Formats: sequence, structure tokens, C-alpha cells
Amino acid sequence: MHKYNTEGIVLKSTNYADKDKIYTILTRDYGKVRVLARGVRKITSRRAGNLDTLNYVSLKLTESSGFKNLDEAVVLESFRDIKNDLSISMSAYYLAEIVFRSVEEDDTSPEIFYLLLSTLKKLNQDTALTVNYFEVNLLKKLGYALNLDKCVVCERKMDNTWSSYSFNLDMGGFICNNCEGFGFKVFPDTVYMIQDLQKGKFPVTGAVQDVKVLKQVDSLIKGFVSDNLDVRFKSLELTDR
Repeated sequence: MHKYNTEGIVLKSTNYADKDKIYTILTRDYGKVRVLARGVRKITSRRAGNLDTLNYVSLKLTESSGFKNLDEAVVLESFRDIKNDLSISMSAYYLAEIVFRSVEEDDTSPEIFYLLLSTLKKLNQDTALTVNYFEVNLLKKLGYALNLDKCVVCERKMDNTWSSYSFNLDMGGFICNNCEGFGFKVFPDTVYMIQDLQKGKFPVTGAVQDVKVLKQVDSLIKGFVSDNLDVRFKSLELTDR
């Protein structure tokens, strides 16, 4: 029997047996894990609220026969402000869903844990771009980085000699004006913004941006995420509704 402490962000919960739940948690030290919490569905249980989805928690776990059991959970941050805003909360649940669906169980990746935690803390600032920042950098850490250095058709270096820009979803990158028939045209500012996001430059709160550019950035990145992960996200469908 092995006991250990860690911190984590609750991604999802599933009812188990009559009184228990299984929680999927992205931990700082052990990656994405499934944890059995016994008795949390009892009316008298004090632990259930500590394990709400999106909660950042301190955990005490016991592992026996390859299965992790919850001994104690203490809330470090509940992100109450996020949960009290419907629009922002749907974006937060989308972040949890994309991690749940893309990160392999027990695949240790503290970088992804800190990326999710820092994004949740900044989510009420320029929400759409903050989500885009997370998407681009999560895919980068998973090995699906966008090709932003050269034309993905002719390999011409991306520089100020390009008179127009296009994007090809399947090839995962931008296309120069000589090869524009292979993709759909995008605004130059869309290219610059995505380059900044993939370099880890967080959006600046209150920056004045062209609405058309912001929508194009979001649409392009969402398409790239869905294409590479080959999944439809329930939280996005709810947001659209």
C-alpha cells in the first residue's frame, strides 16, 4: 500500500456503486489519474463539495492493487467567480474537457497541469483569447504545434515579403501568396496573433482588437484542435446553444 500527497484540478466525476464516485483529476505530480472517493454521495458527506469540477485541491491518496483511493481533499481554489458567470464557466468546462479527452492517464506532465491552472486564474481576462492561448499551447505540448515558420506547401520562409496569407487545416500551417490555392485566406493580424499565442505570449487585457480577427483566430484554432484530436466537445455544443 502506497500513500502520497499531491495537488490537482478536478476534470470530471462519475457515480460508482451506491454511495461512491470516481473522479478524474489532473495532478501536478502524477498526470491524469482516476480516484475512488468512497461515501461521497451520502447526504452526510463533507467531501463532495471539495471535489466539484474545476476545483484546485490538495489531495491525500492511497494506492492499493493499482487503484487510487481518496483519503482527504482540501480546496485550494474553487474558482467561484468563474462558476458564477455562465459564459466564462462554459469556457472553463471546455478547458477541463479538452484535457480530459487529450491527456493520457498516468502520463506525467506538470507543464500541462500548470498551463491549465494559470489559464483558469486568468480566464476572466479576455476570455476568448485566453482559451485560444490554452488550446495552442496544449497542442504544442502534445506534439501538435502549428507550423508558423514557413509555407507548408513550398517551404518558403514566412517573412514580410508575403503579400497574403492562407491557412490549410490538414497541413496545420500557413500558406504563402504563391501557393494560396491550397488554403483559405486569412487576415495578416490573425497570423501575427497566433504566432504570439504559440510563443507563450499571453493576451493583453483590454487590448483593442478587430472583432473579425478575433473570430477568425478562434475559428481557426478550434478547427485545428478538433481535427487533431478527432473529437467533438460537449461543452462547445452547449455554448453554441
